[in-house]
Amino acid sequence: MLALERLGLELTIGSVYPPLTGLRHEHISCLRASIHYAPPQEILKILENAARTTGKWPRDLVRQHEQKYGPSAKAELRARNALYFADFFARNDVEHVHVHFANRAAHTALFLKEISGIPFSVTAHGQDFMKDLGSDDLLREICAAAEFVAAETDYSRELLCRRCPDSAAKIHRVYNGIDLERRVAATSPQRATCGRALPGPAHH
Repeated sequence: MLALERLGLELTIGSVYPPLTGLRHEHISCLRASIHYAPPQEILKILENAARTTGKWPRDLVRQHEQKYGPSAKAELRARNALYFADFFARNDVEHVHVHFANRAAHTALFLKEISGIPFSVTAHGQDFMKDLGSDDLLREICAAAEFVAAETDYSRELLCRRCPDSAAKIHRVYNGIDLERRVAATSPQRATCGRALPGPAHH
């Protein structure tokens, strides 16, 4: 995200859940964009009730996902979060959403696309789609709906392609960018500073 901002992109950052602790990576202070967190579920359920009365609730999609993937997929929860961010992103003129982790974040983005039409892409890391998501059928649905899928290693990309063969053409290996100037030498410790350019490509 820092690299994208240095390239002149204006980011809108949303998070379904706030962090559990006050600990922050020191580089987070370099971000110009603020981070917007969804409200508690009690508030989102009020929005759900309103969406049901106005016809905006994705009833058919929720029912399909409950039937296909069971209660562990938490389809109603995904829909509530997607409804909230559909409105938030629309008000902020967001044209594309990129999510990290092919688990609940990507599942929410799938609902977001259905509700708002905003396209999404996803970076798959490892444990997210190998274990946490819990369904290769859902993984295939997410990859099919995504504009593209980034994998951080050749191994992850190959595994994703085997599990989602119909989406293989849009699954790409994209290494995480590393800012070499921020590496701290063991013999001469120094604090990192903001505003240095990444020497290679980065996707977040």
